[in-house]
Amino acid sequence: MMRRAFKQKLITLTGELSTDEAIQDMEGWDDTEGTRMLVVSAVVPKLLDCALYVETAASINGPWTSVSIAATGVTLFEADAAATNKLQRYVRWRVDATADDWEACFALEGVTKD
Repeated sequence: MMRRAFKQKLITLTGELSTDEAIQDMEGWDDTEGTRMLVVSAVVPKLLDCALYVETAASINGPWTSVSIAATGVTLFEADAAATNKLQRYVRWRVDATADDWEACFALEGVTKD
């Protein structure tokens, strides 16, 4: 059975330093416990001097596994141990600056399969 896990409105972030990092607030993380698969669709109008990642972890304390989202598209996470993008319980986004005066604009949607 497929169900929508999350759907975000367009998020715009900016920063001044190449050392900046923005991580989704904990209350916005998705809990995928009991699901076998998560499909994340991304709409990315702008990534200027930064990188966007979807991260997953078994515990709220990590460690986090990152998958880069470079442009509009779909990324698949599977609970199967052999999966390239291993789905763990918690899912969040993270933006890392790669240069000064960076900007990110994106929206993510996740659909799970039980």
